[in-house]
Amino acid sequence: MIWKIYKFISDIKFKLIILSLLIIAMISLLIYSGKESQQNLNATTEEIVTKQYTAEELKTKIPNEIDTILFTFGIWKELIKDEGIKGKNENLWFNKEILIPYDLPLSSVNYELKSFFKSVNFSSTVKEDPRTKNLLIESFYADDSTKKVLGIINLKYSDKVIRNASDISIILKNVDKLEKKEFENIITSPEKFSVILPITFETAEIQSGVMEAGRDYVLLYELGNIDTPEKEFRNDMPEKQWKGKIRSLTNEYQDASGIFIKNPIKDYAFETDLINQFSKYTKNVFKDSELIEFTTTEKKEKKIYDLFSQILTNTNKGMKTQIYLVEFNEEDFRNYIKEINNLRKRGFRFMTFKEIMKVKEPKK
Repeated sequence: MIWKIYKFISDIKFKLIILSLLIIAMISLLIYSGKESQQNLNATTEEIVTKQYTAEELKTKIPNEIDTILFTFGIWKELIKDEGIKGKNENLWFNKEILIPYDLPLSSVNYELKSFFKSVNFSSTVKEDPRTKNLLIESFYADDSTKKVLGIINLKYSDKVIRNASDISIILKNVDKLEKKEFENIITSPEKFSVILPITFETAEIQSGVMEAGRDYVLLYELGNIDTPEKEFRNDMPEKQWKGKIRSLTNEYQDASGIFIKNPIKDYAFETDLINQFSKYTKNVFKDSELIEFTTTEKKEKKIYDLFSQILTNTNKGMKTQIYLVEFNEEDFRNYIKEINNLRKRGFRFMTFKEIMKVKEPKK
């Protein structure tokens, strides 16, 4: 009995010692964490301190930076007019009048300008014309209680200004080759894009995921011959057979926003017959010449850079609607999302295939 009592007391002492050590360790950790947090806070504060410029430096920097910001919105230099200060407040450093297209919200431009002003210790006031919605922006030192105006920006809407931009549709062609997690993350994204729907028995789960996500999809059929028995449509098939397939497919996939015919065997008569037969059930059947198949040897960010470079090149050639067939993995898709706003700011619109066909100009 005594041994049991002794053991019980010893156990309590041991537990109390352990508990004390744990409390001391936790207090030490909290003290250290507090010091480290304060150091991080100080470091963060140092990082966001705005750089100080002299007045002479700002007189050059601010007007140039305003132009740079406007360029990111697709506003070219001919639309930026320096009014000068003759006959106006002699304290002015700049006085700009900028013509803006109606598709560009002035609030977006003003937001970018205000963010820049803040970075150089400037502030601004904005006056909106209730009739035209034009904005008059007056800027001054943020710490100047008198708010002495040093710069004027007059943003004026003009129906004569049209930005050099295009409507873009991205169609992913490899959803059936993605890992399950990659597929789920991409297909549920709020970003607008379409996919080629795989319709084999093995890809039933992929089909279900596309449908459940409400994702816009198209179908793509590659023509074959006797040497390619795996193709859905072959020129050696009996007419009754391929016509029956067309009726069955258009009935099963009524929500497909487009059906594309690819003709690597260059049997144009068979291609025409198929398109005519599909057209009896849907108006959304096209040759694959409507698509721009994007290919590159680049990886990661450079891959997306190549895609956007091609978009810009085609836009400069006058292509106002562009439909791209692309292959993305999840990393590619993240890089694409990260960079897409740079083009959106310039007036480019990104749409699903279904949406772009509603605004696409008919071929002449």
